[in-house]
This record gives sequence, structure tokens and C-alpha cells, in this order.
Amino acid sequence: IPNPDRPEEQIDLILHPLNSNKYHVDIVNGFPYISFSEKFIGRIYSMQSNSNYLDSDKLQTISEVASKYLQNIVKDYLYKTSLEFESDINEFGKYSLSNFLTIKEFEDYDWQNNYKNSAFNISIDVEIQSGFLITEA
Repeated sequence: IPNPDRPEEQIDLILHPLNSNKYHVDIVNGFPYISFSEKFIGRIYSMQSNSNYLDSDKLQTISEVASKYLQNIVKDYLYKTSLEFESDINEFGKYSLSNFLTIKEFEDYDWQNNYKNSAFNISIDVEIQSGFLITEA
């Protein structure tokens, strides 16, 4: 991710999903509205010298930057699958089934054709716990 203090530099992170991902699909005015959320914990893997990554405020800032960074990447990816590829390669259609009373209603809706009209609400929460440091650099 970009370093919040020095945007020209990068901070490498190791993230682990907490397997808390949640998907929800609504049909709003005839269009798919797909919500996705995920939580990650992580550690700083590499950093620049003279950086103080042991401060809890600094770790909070890095967590917020990482959350926003990942949200943007995932959102860009999902809009690419819907608008450019016009393909539900993530199989969100199976989460939309509860919006239809019968299989025929779902088939008549033509999910594969309507996926390109999807809107996405992405929520990603990253908690950076620390770096792989024993002492401050």
C-alpha cells in the first residue's frame, strides 16, 4: 500500500482473511445491488528505515489506508467483471436466488444478462496488528 507519511514509498503487508466474508444481493428497481464485506488482520512485512510502526496511532492510520486501498481494488475488479466482461465469474447469482419465489422467476430475470447492470457496495476492514519487528529501526 502507499505509505501514508510518504506516498512515493510503499509498505508491504501480509494479510490474512478472518473468513468473515458476507455477500448479499438485492434487486433494486430491477437491477442487482451486491454487497460484499470482508475483514483482514495483518502485519507490516517491510518498511523504510527511520519509520515508527510501533505507535498504535500509526498502525491505525495504516489500517485505514489498507482498507481503502483494498476496497478500491475490489470495486474496480467487480465493475470490470460486470461492465467489461459481462460475466458473473464470482457467482453472485447464487446469492440472488432469495429475491425470487420460483426458479422460473429467476430464469425470466436473466441474471447473466442483468449482471452487467450491477451496483456494488464494498466494505473491507483491515486491522494491522504490528510489524515483524523485535525492536524499532
